[in-house]
Amino acid sequence: MVDHLAWAQGYRDRAAKCQLSAKSTSSAEFGECYRLLEKYYLMLANLEEDFGRRQLASLMPPVSLRETEKKPSPAASPRQPHNRPASFAKNEIASENQSALSASARMLAAR
Repeated sequence: MVDHLAWAQGYRDRAAKCQLSAKSTSSAEFGECYRLLEKYYLMLANLEEDFGRRQLASLMPPVSLRETEKKPSPAASPRQPHNRPASFAKNEIASENQSALSASARMLAAR
Protein backbone atom coordinates (compact mmCIF):
# COMPACT_ATOMS: atom_id res chain seq x y z
CA MET A 1 0.00 0.00 0.00
CA VAL A 2 1.30 3.45 -0.92
CA ASP A 3 1.99 5.89 1.91
CA HIS A 4 0.31 8.99 0.53
CA LEU A 5 1.38 11.21 3.40
CA ALA A 6 5.03 10.33 2.76
CA TRP A 7 4.61 11.15 -0.91
CA ALA A 8 2.95 14.45 0.01
CA GLN A 9 5.87 15.33 2.31
CA GLY A 10 8.28 14.55 -0.52
CA TYR A 11 6.40 16.91 -2.82
CA ARG A 12 6.45 19.62 -0.15
CA ASP A 13 10.22 19.18 0.25
CA ARG A 14 10.69 19.56 -3.51
CA ALA A 15 8.50 22.67 -3.47
CA ALA A 16 10.71 24.17 -0.74
CA LYS A 17 13.82 23.46 -2.84
CA CYS A 18 12.19 25.14 -5.84
CA GLN A 19 11.37 28.18 -3.70
CA LEU A 20 15.00 28.47 -2.60
CA SER A 21 16.21 28.02 -6.18
CA ALA A 22 13.81 30.72 -7.40
CA LYS A 23 15.23 33.17 -4.85
CA SER A 24 18.87 32.33 -5.50
CA THR A 25 18.85 32.27 -9.33
CA SER A 26 19.98 35.34 -11.24
CA SER A 27 17.73 34.66 -14.23
CA ALA A 28 14.17 36.00 -14.04
CA GLU A 29 12.95 33.32 -16.46
CA PHE A 30 14.39 30.50 -14.37
CA GLY A 31 12.96 32.14 -11.24
CA GLU A 32 9.46 32.03 -12.77
CA CYS A 33 10.02 28.43 -13.85
CA TYR A 34 11.01 27.42 -10.30
CA ARG A 35 7.97 29.24 -8.85
CA LEU A 36 5.71 27.41 -11.27
CA LEU A 37 7.30 24.09 -10.30
CA GLU A 38 6.80 24.98 -6.62
CA LYS A 39 3.13 25.65 -7.29
CA TYR A 40 2.68 22.30 -9.02
CA TYR A 41 4.53 20.37 -6.32
CA LEU A 42 2.27 21.92 -3.66
CA MET A 43 -0.77 20.99 -5.72
CA LEU A 44 0.48 17.40 -5.98
CA ALA A 45 1.09 17.31 -2.21
CA ASN A 46 -2.47 18.48 -1.54
CA LEU A 47 -3.86 15.88 -3.94
CA GLU A 48 -1.85 13.08 -2.30
CA GLU A 49 -3.08 14.10 1.17
CA ASP A 50 -6.67 14.33 -0.03
CA PHE A 51 -6.47 10.94 -1.72
CA GLY A 52 -4.95 9.42 1.42
CA ARG A 53 -7.79 10.83 3.57
CA ARG A 54 -10.43 9.51 1.18
CA GLN A 55 -8.80 6.10 1.04
CA LEU A 56 -8.67 5.94 4.84
CA ALA A 57 -12.32 7.00 5.09
CA SER A 58 -13.33 4.27 2.64
CA LEU A 59 -11.68 1.64 4.84
CA MET A 60 -13.73 2.65 7.88
CA PRO A 61 -17.06 0.84 8.33
CA PRO A 62 -20.09 2.92 7.41
CA VAL A 63 -22.35 4.12 10.21
CA SER A 64 -26.01 3.43 9.61
CA LEU A 65 -28.88 5.50 10.89
CA ARG A 66 -30.09 2.62 13.02
CA GLU A 67 -26.81 2.50 14.92
CA THR A 68 -26.97 6.23 15.66
CA GLU A 69 -30.58 5.92 16.85
CA LYS A 70 -29.59 3.24 19.38
CA LYS A 71 -26.97 5.42 21.02
CA PRO A 72 -28.20 7.70 23.81
CA SER A 73 -27.89 11.36 23.08
CA PRO A 74 -25.23 13.24 25.07
CA ALA A 75 -27.90 15.70 26.26
CA ALA A 76 -29.73 12.92 28.11
CA SER A 77 -28.70 12.71 31.73
CA PRO A 78 -29.75 10.09 34.27
CA ARG A 79 -30.38 12.81 36.85
CA GLN A 80 -32.74 14.78 34.66
CA PRO A 81 -35.76 12.74 33.61
CA HIS A 82 -37.43 13.42 30.27
CA ASN A 83 -34.48 15.52 29.01
CA ARG A 84 -35.53 18.54 31.04
CA PRO A 85 -33.05 21.37 31.41
CA ALA A 86 -31.16 21.63 34.69
CA SER A 87 -33.19 24.69 35.68
CA PHE A 88 -36.37 22.56 35.80
CA ALA A 89 -34.69 20.05 38.10
CA LYS A 90 -33.54 22.82 40.45
CA ASN A 91 -37.03 24.36 40.48
CA GLU A 92 -38.62 20.98 41.22
CA ILE A 93 -36.26 20.40 44.15
CA ALA A 94 -36.89 23.90 45.46
CA SER A 95 -40.68 23.47 45.22
CA GLU A 96 -40.47 20.07 46.95
CA ASN A 97 -38.41 21.59 49.76
CA GLN A 98 -40.85 24.49 50.08
CA SER A 99 -43.91 22.21 50.23
CA ALA A 100 -42.15 20.03 52.83
CA LEU A 101 -41.40 23.13 54.90
CA SER A 102 -44.95 24.41 54.64
CA ALA A 103 -46.31 20.98 55.66
CA SER A 104 -44.07 20.92 58.72
CA ALA A 105 -45.05 24.51 59.54
CA ARG A 106 -48.73 23.53 59.39
CA MET A 107 -48.08 20.60 61.71
CA LEU A 108 -46.32 22.83 64.21
CA ALA A 109 -49.12 25.41 64.02
CA ALA A 110 -51.74 22.74 64.67
CA ARG A 111 -50.05 21.78 67.95
